[in-house]
Amino acid sequence: MHSLICRVGLLRACYRFIAIGCLGIILAVCAGSVSNHAYAQDRSVAEIAAGIGITTLIGIVFGVPQPDKDTDYVIGGLGIMDVIDDDGIETPEFRAEYRPGLTLYRFKPIVGGFVTGRGALSLYTGISHDLNVGKHLVFTATSGPALYIPNDGEDLGSNLVLHSSIEASYRFDNASRLSLTFHHMSHGEIFGPRNPGTEKLAITYAIPFGGPDNDKKSAVRP
Repeated sequence: MHSLICRVGLLRACYRFIAIGCLGIILAVCAGSVSNHAYAQDRSVAEIAAGIGITTLIGIVFGVPQPDKDTDYVIGGLGIMDVIDDDGIETPEFRAEYRPGLTLYRFKPIVGGFVTGRGALSLYTGISHDLNVGKHLVFTATSGPALYIPNDGEDLGSNLVLHSSIEASYRFDNASRLSLTFHHMSHGEIFGPRNPGTEKLAITYAIPFGGPDNDKKSAVRP
């Protein structure tokens, strides 16, 4: 029995090591895709990458529990696009997102979209990772590809961009969340020299469906 426990522990340690290595490779590739000029121009790329890397590594290394790993979330919110650049094209943003309760070793898929006051549209997908700090504080990192159509909004130099974010949430007792999210979108000059990038700040509310907490409440209803 002791031998079996040791083997399981060793397998878990190896799995974590492999996961950390893969994450490091992904971050290195992402960082390498952004030119020095783009990096110097847009420090938010490094800040969000650091936030994603730190929160994800802490969760993996220490095996921080994720009480909402089986919970579906429907998310809606309001934000402002282009909050950092002083170019006078800030515009309101309306967003919606769905995070199903399907977790593969700490990571959840996401799908969402937004529309801005200038008519820009985007649909995106990707993965998310929750780092729960105590019962009520959650840091969520997301990243993935996005299809972006500017219309009368900001031209990002490509219709295909990378959408990344770091999110701080207050988790209520019913597992709903009120969040402040910082987003970045750009293509790292992969699809051409024009790569202004853009940052967005949004307040969102996440409504939970399913999951252990909600299942228990449904079970006690008459």
